[in-house]
Order: sequence, then structure tokens, then C-alpha cells
Amino acid sequence: MVLLLGMTTWKQTTGDGNRLRNLGQYEAAERQYRAALAEAERPDAETPELATSLNNLAVLYHDLGQDARAEPLHRRALAMRERLLGGDHAEVAASLNNLAEVYRSQGRLRLAESLCRRAAAIWEARLGPEHPSVAVSWNNLASVLRARGEYGAAEALLERVLAVWEKSPGRESPEVAGALNNLAELQELRGRPAEVERLYRRALAIWRQTLGEGHANVALVWNNLGKFYASQGRPAQAEQAYRKALLVLEAAPAPAVLAATLANYSVLLRRTGRGKQAGPLETRARELRADLARHGLAAFTVDYREVQ
Repeated sequence: MVLLLGMTTWKQTTGDGNRLRNLGQYEAAERQYRAALAEAERPDAETPELATSLNNLAVLYHDLGQDARAEPLHRRALAMRERLLGGDHAEVAASLNNLAEVYRSQGRLRLAESLCRRAAAIWEARLGPEHPSVAVSWNNLASVLRARGEYGAAEALLERVLAVWEKSPGRESPEVAGALNNLAELQELRGRPAEVERLYRRALAIWRQTLGEGHANVALVWNNLGKFYASQGRPAQAEQAYRKALLVLEAAPAPAVLAATLANYSVLLRRTGRGKQAGPLETRARELRADLARHGLAAFTVDYREVQ
């Protein structure tokens, strides 16, 4: 009875943590995930619940750009799941995918690619090639390939991701918005401005509708649009986009996105003869980046990590 009550509490605490993370309330989510981890810890005992708590806390740290804290938790969760569930279990694939994202943001691209491909193979074998979980690994593998300059291969993967996710969970889902954002970033690198704006605008509309105006992902796209408009010689639209991003970021704690937005906006201000206004933004951006660098600066491509 005591164990059953403990697991009931663990499920509730874990669910609360997931809900808070999805809302972008990261400090509150961390408290819930830490409480769930404490509930799952047993002397000399490994359980699926403990592996899940380790995974969820690691995912949160990666969200915050704290990969030095995320990596050992992911490694521990992966090893535990392999021992408890076997090497071809879906939760093992989730841990492989999550650890791959940490390696990608650290620039360890060969390791990231290997883990992404292993995760995709497990999910495909268990669920079939058109299952949404398989597309999670494709999406993240595309980010690895983009980082290596393999733009054509990355684009082909993202098109596959969109085809799968538009069927399930659906054309207006947050997952589709993430893939659209990633494809827009790729098309920007490939010099296709008409496609870039269309994709960013669609991603923005979906995230505003599904996540709300105050979510960090909305700020991410506003920042990306601002940077794109600035590169196209459209300073008024760029400034409007940066201001909208900063307005969101006043309430949504996303330090990596905030640092990027401040830095990008300060460049625009200097280019338009407003150096005095740019100075404070540059200082704050440097301070944020110095703090993030101690943990590993998060990338701005939208990746997907599995929380349970």
C-alpha cells in the first residue's frame, strides 16, 4: 500500500512537471521533477520510474541550455532503460534521441548522428516507418546534418518529417510548427527568401494558436523573423519582430533565445544609427551568454525530446 501510494504521488508530480514545462514555467517544472526523482529513488534499486525521472530532469536542463547537467542524467537513464527493458525498447529509443540532442548542441555531431539513427531504427522496427515517433529522430537527425553543412540531406529529412506529422498529430500541431521553423532556417541558409518567410509565418501562427502568445517558442520565431527581415534590408519589420520577441520573453524564461534576440536587435540598432540604445542590450546579451557558456549554450533549432 505504501509503495502504491508513492507511485500515485510520483505520477501526479511527474504530470505536474510535464505540464509546467510545456507552459514554459521551467523553475516550477524543475521543482516538480526533482520531487518526482526523490520519490522514485530507492536504495540499490533501478525502476522504470527512476529512469523516467532522470530523463525528464535532463530534458528540462537541455531546454535551459545546461547540457553539462543534462548529459550525465541522460546517460544514466539510457543505461538503466537498456538493463531494465532491453536494447530495442521504445523508451530506450527516446533516451537515445534525447542524448543525441545534447551531443548535437555540444557540437559532437558524429555521436549525435549515430544515436539518432539508432533511435530511428528502433522506432521504425517497432512502430513502422510512418509513425510520428520515427519522425522525431528524423527531425533531430536533420539538425545534425544541417550543422555539418549537408543541406540537401537535411531538407529531404525535414520534408519526410512534415509529411508524417501533418497526418498525425495534424497540420496545426506544435510538432509541425517546429519542423516548419527548422525548415525555414535551412531555407535561409540555402538563400530562398520567399520560402523562409512563408515557413516562419506558418510556424508562428500555429504556435500562437496552440501554445499561446506568451510561449518561448513564439519568441523564438519572432527572433528568427527579425533576423531574416534584417538580412533582407527590411529594418522596420525586423525591429517590430524583435520587440515582439522581447515582449514575450519578459514572462517566458528562455535565456538562450533572449540572449540571441538582444544581440540581434542591438546589431540592427547600430546599423540604423542608434548606438546608444544598442549598448545596454549588448551588455545584457554578453552577460546572458557568459552564464549560458558555463553550461553549454542551447541551439535555437527546435529539437524534440521525449518526456514521460
